[in-house]
Amino acid sequence: MYIAIIILILAAIAAASVLIFWKATDQMFRYWEIVRYFKRRDVRPHMDSIRNINESIKVNNSAVQSKNTQKGCFNAFKHRAKKLMRKERAQ
Repeated sequence: MYIAIIILILAAIAAASVLIFWKATDQMFRYWEIVRYFKRRDVRPHMDSIRNINESIKVNNSAVQSKNTQKGCFNAFKHRAKKLMRKERAQ
């Protein structure tokens, strides 16, 4: 009889703790939604300038990448030409 009462008490405690945890997490989600709203509101006026900076960085990176690719191709051709010239001199 006492064992059944103890099991029921433990089940009630477990159910109560689950409900408390569920409510607490629900409140935390609401809290973070509010925080996110205010942060977005503060950042929103600057979004256009951030996008412009991002676009200019992309343009610069693509220009640098194309220059590096061109240099790499030229260096490869130059290296190949030197190798062929050495081979011809050796023969």
